[in-house]
Amino acid sequence: MKGLKWVVPILLAVCAGMAAAGSFLPVASGAQSDPQKAKVLEPISSSDLKPVPVPKLDNLEKAVREQLEEEQKKVDTAVATRSAGRQECAQAYVELGEMYHAYQLNDAAEACYRNALTLDPTRVEWNYNLAFLLQSVGRYPEAIELYGKVWRTQPDSYVLPIRVAECHKSLNQLKEAKDALEAAWRINPDGPAVLARMGEIALEEKRYEDAVKFLSSALDKQPAANLIHYQLAMAYRGLGDAGKAREHLAQRGIVGLQPPDPLKERLDKLVTGYRVHVLTGRRAYGAGRFEEAAEAFQRAVDANPDDVGARINLAAALAGLQKVREAMEQLQEAIRLSPQNSTAHFNLGLLRSHMGEYAESIKHFRIALEARPNDHQAHAALADALVREGKFGEAFDQYKAAVDLEPNLTAAWLQMSTMLTVADQHAEALAVLAEAHRRVPKNGPIKHAIARQLAASPELRLRDGRRALEMAMEVYGERANHEHARTVAMAHAETDQCGKAVEWQERALSLAKEESMPPEVMVTLNKNLDHFKTQRPCRVPGKQ
Repeated sequence: MKGLKWVVPILLAVCAGMAAAGSFLPVASGAQSDPQKAKVLEPISSSDLKPVPVPKLDNLEKAVREQLEEEQKKVDTAVATRSAGRQECAQAYVELGEMYHAYQLNDAAEACYRNALTLDPTRVEWNYNLAFLLQSVGRYPEAIELYGKVWRTQPDSYVLPIRVAECHKSLNQLKEAKDALEAAWRINPDGPAVLARMGEIALEEKRYEDAVKFLSSALDKQPAANLIHYQLAMAYRGLGDAGKAREHLAQRGIVGLQPPDPLKERLDKLVTGYRVHVLTGRRAYGAGRFEEAAEAFQRAVDANPDDVGARINLAAALAGLQKVREAMEQLQEAIRLSPQNSTAHFNLGLLRSHMGEYAESIKHFRIALEARPNDHQAHAALADALVREGKFGEAFDQYKAAVDLEPNLTAAWLQMSTMLTVADQHAEALAVLAEAHRRVPKNGPIKHAIARQLAASPELRLRDGRRALEMAMEVYGERANHEHARTVAMAHAETDQCGKAVEWQERALSLAKEESMPPEVMVTLNKNLDHFKTQRPCRVPGKQ
């Protein structure tokens, strides 16, 4: 479909043992914009969202019914517990909405689509989903408005003006319908769906010669669309050619002409046996039964070998089985079928990173970001690969883009701070952590990193023992482990409370033993303990 971008509603795997480049997750298509200028979404508030009506599912296949119930529960839990960011929740709502939409559970589908747009209004293309639903239930003015929003951002799409024209025609607004269709015709003058609809308008306006021209051209391109024979019969009758009218009337059928529409194709697939295989695979994958998931996804691939989503799903299950090379083969085939598919490129990039093929993974992440510049996971994964290749400046920029889009990326904040620390830019490292704390004030690892810097920064001027102790104690209270206890010890040392420093360092050693830390960690902790016992002042050494 020209101009529109679509989401593949599939579940992707977390590849066990994979580096912290982000989960092996779906990368949904999105509006293209400068990531540095992208809107930062605020945290979820359940008061922003519409309640999703719970439809009766008794007449659905068992696998479909169970999947709908499970997906609704996941969405509700994610929103209630704030366990996912706004973008992830929005994506989940769209996928659930499409499932409801496919089974004509329209009220539930509408609520899901509206919640998705509330959570992530940057995803203008989701207005198409809602508009298509509203058009199907006769709410044409609302559908026209929503189609218009998408059309303004994707002016090269000929499907959008077709949909607008359909709505106007249903409202008997023939002039507006004709204007929209002429816009579609200018974009795609040879498209069968455009020609057929231009013929319909000409027939309505009693321009019979134009109707014959348009309808005949459409039928030549799509002979199976036998409904056009009836329209041609009416046009020839208008021209007074009874023989031609009878000829076409005898061939009339019920097959019309629809423009290529990825959303409609997805909705159609959701009610086929193919979808049952996908649902079975998703449930098995979610339960960690990767072998069963792979078998189900393989059946989906066998049912439709050209379906990119089926191959991405199969790759996910194979990755869960640690069959990484086989998973990569499926993703490579997905890319052959759809060369710019951002999901396939992102996941293949993760697998190549997992295999240590960082230069190749970088290429795939860059392609994914060309299609989805607002994908924080792709920015973070690219940054991780760039670090492995020693390209620290580029990596820093990618981490920055990632946290601008999704401030909850703890690892990205810490990596930026670490890179600045390694470069001996300690004030800048602390500033990064301070910004992270401002954006996500309840994040424990960020608070701990700040406490460690304030207690033991190599630059003495940056230290603040009292604040370090306050934050370190708060973090330790949230999670008692040896690293947090060690930071408390450093903070006590910085405030010249050497006895307390010794006490907390001994606690750190005890916790490290309970945590079965390796010998090198124990050696370091013992050296720290000796320092606190013997040195006065006992603060961690630094420079003025």
